[in-house]
Amino acid sequence: MRAGRFARSVLTLAAGGVAAQVVVFAARPVLSRLYTPEAFGVLGEFVALSALVGLLATLRYEDAIVLPEREDRARSLLALCVGVSLVVCGVAVLAVSPRERIAAFFESPPLAPLLPLVPLVALLYAWGNASQAWLARGHRFRLISVAIGLQSLSTVAVQLLAPETGAAGLVFGSVAGAIAFALVLMGSALRERVFVGVAPEALAEVARRYVRFPRLGLPATALGQVGSRLPPLALGALFGPAVVGQFGLAAASVLVPLAFLGDAIGQVFAVHGAEAQRSASLAPLAERTLRRLLGLVLYPIAAVAILGPDLFAFVFGEPWRLAGEYARLLAPWLALSVVVPPLTRAFDATERQDRELLAGGAVAMGVVVGLAVGSALGTPEATLLALGLGGAIGRFVQLVLAMSVAGVGARGLGRAAAGPLARAAVCIAPSLVAFAVSTPLWTFVAAVAGGLVYVAWTLQHENASGDESPEAESDERSDA
Repeated sequence: MRAGRFARSVLTLAAGGVAAQVVVFAARPVLSRLYTPEAFGVLGEFVALSALVGLLATLRYEDAIVLPEREDRARSLLALCVGVSLVVCGVAVLAVSPRERIAAFFESPPLAPLLPLVPLVALLYAWGNASQAWLARGHRFRLISVAIGLQSLSTVAVQLLAPETGAAGLVFGSVAGAIAFALVLMGSALRERVFVGVAPEALAEVARRYVRFPRLGLPATALGQVGSRLPPLALGALFGPAVVGQFGLAAASVLVPLAFLGDAIGQVFAVHGAEAQRSASLAPLAERTLRRLLGLVLYPIAAVAILGPDLFAFVFGEPWRLAGEYARLLAPWLALSVVVPPLTRAFDATERQDRELLAGGAVAMGVVVGLAVGSALGTPEATLLALGLGGAIGRFVQLVLAMSVAGVGARGLGRAAAGPLARAAVCIAPSLVAFAVSTPLWTFVAAVAGGLVYVAWTLQHENASGDESPEAESDERSDA
């Protein structure tokens, strides 16, 4: 049985970047020995600031690019994103001008000379994300995959070449990656003369038509970004850059490989979700997407929760054992942070930014309350445990709201989760036994063996279930 166009699109989007992600993951043990936890802490603060500004810079209009049936409207939305991001990032230049004061707030003096790069990286992120939405609209996932791969390779190459510069070397790598990402994607739009013939009246028309995105979606995004960008900034202010570095490695080592595939699923879901909404088949698509995301995440996160400290000490060196402890404390939140964001595209497909605003508020509240409770307890470990619990609750509320606008209720959530949960529980059981009664080596062996069984079992289940929705069948007929 054929997997359907959705699965093929995900594989196309993921395939080109898999080799790059292997390089990134292989380089991380080297980088963890070239740079200190403090240097990674500065990088975490820089990336948090840049990504926050970059995601807000387009006023969320890039999420509307996949929605219009008329291509001229989509072109106008892309041009609108380019224009408004220039204005927003220009304002950001002024906002980071008191750089010494900002660095002092985060107790991170090395951050000060790097802050002027924040608006540049934010602008590159904004242009790259908008161009990515334009290409996804046309199902041109191969070029997006190339851009993601080049971003990762450029980042790692510069970071490996500049360890003598300390934290600046890590940041320069991030800048190089942003440049590569934007050049590939925006360069394609420029070569195709996408902006030729876009009139000011057309910009005003699409700005009015999709005003719900900046009016409701932008505050929702800002609140949602509190959930992902506030923790490194707050931890830096509370405990200093060393804790941020340990936290950053814990989150990146777990989230980057999983979120890479999750983001691929999310981008494809955004395009197919808009099409499915028009054909009244969004609910089955959302349910299947949730099942796939859970199948991707549950076993690896469970393994990290068991093996975390020993695994991080072995891979990255003994100074990073604490990062494994942090990953264990954050495991539920990390799992939902991979699963839920791709499904929030349902808010865009249905234009229910009012519900998205509620979901963003839940995410922000969970993180803020978790950080507040943890900081009152006074230790990094207590703060991260509270953050993990609060963040997980916020993300779960966001999941329920996203699935509800797609037409999936409690029964659908249960159906999607039942299979992945059962498979993960069976496959992780030997590791739990080994962890309780044996050595770390045998726990590791049991985890690897269980993981191989889990992957084979999950792939067999997906092949057996296939893509049986009307929209998938229609896609396959159109491909024939």
